[in-house]
Amino acid sequence: MRVLVVTCPLTGHFLPMVSSTWALSLAGHEVRVAASPAFTGLVHASGLLAVPSGPDAPDGLIQAVPAASRRGTGPGAKLLQSSDWFAAVATGMTDDLVAFCRGWRPDVLMHDPLALAAPLVSTLLGIPRVEHRWGVDVSDTLVAPAAAAFASTARRHGVAEEPDPPAMIIDPCPPRLQLPDAAPGLRVRYQPYNGGGTVPAWAWEAPTAPRVCITPGTVVDPDKPLPWLGELADGLSRLEVEVLVAIRAEHRDAAGALPPGVRTVESVPLGALLPHCDLVVHHGGSGTGMSAAAHGTP
Repeated sequence: MRVLVVTCPLTGHFLPMVSSTWALSLAGHEVRVAASPAFTGLVHASGLLAVPSGPDAPDGLIQAVPAASRRGTGPGAKLLQSSDWFAAVATGMTDDLVAFCRGWRPDVLMHDPLALAAPLVSTLLGIPRVEHRWGVDVSDTLVAPAAAAFASTARRHGVAEEPDPPAMIIDPCPPRLQLPDAAPGLRVRYQPYNGGGTVPAWAWEAPTAPRVCITPGTVVDPDKPLPWLGELADGLSRLEVEVLVAIRAEHRDAAGALPPGVRTVESVPLGALLPHCDLVVHHGGSGTGMSAAAHGTP
């Protein structure tokens, strides 16, 4: 069987599908991963074969919402901004995806919920699709407004109605953490994959005090400071705990000066750190939260 995995160019969307994609490959299926060109390096690093689709993702996912747009809207302005970004990514991928699928003829499409080009291609070419959640269901809060922004592209390709529903939903979220009204899916155990890296020797040594990991996640604007990281690290360092700040190397400058004694950990997979931590304080990202749940880290 040929399986085409379609992902948004965000680590939190792709990494939760890696274990499932490995399982498909190990079962003897032929697997490719469609992604924006600049994102294919992460696909290669996971040991999978990439299909560049569309241009690189546009800027705009991480940006301040103008004050005028915020007035009286609550979080709505930011949500609309991100919806437009996901729609633009899908629009950029669609033509290449259609052409590749007509040539390679996959038997199944597997995609993250916001890879909106996949439902369009599935409906247009009659290819069954499997939606692979990364955690808590985001259909109402994120997918619906992004799909509305993508509707004009779908109509241009002759898909005027709602796309065909997925043949299956893979749900790695523990039932007690999933929204009660989420559409039922195939329950699978969340298997953390946080990328490769080098694990420092101290990470395996028993800490001399409770170990607390602070992380801002992967979706960070490296050109903007993160003052809360230093403030939080300073407050925690006054307690009798060992403080780690886990951050991407390219985001290190955004963290600024950290208090003495706080250990900065750059580009080390969380899966190597969380089993040895007593607590993780993070930005609310699904990958961090689900990995913490899988390792039993509060």
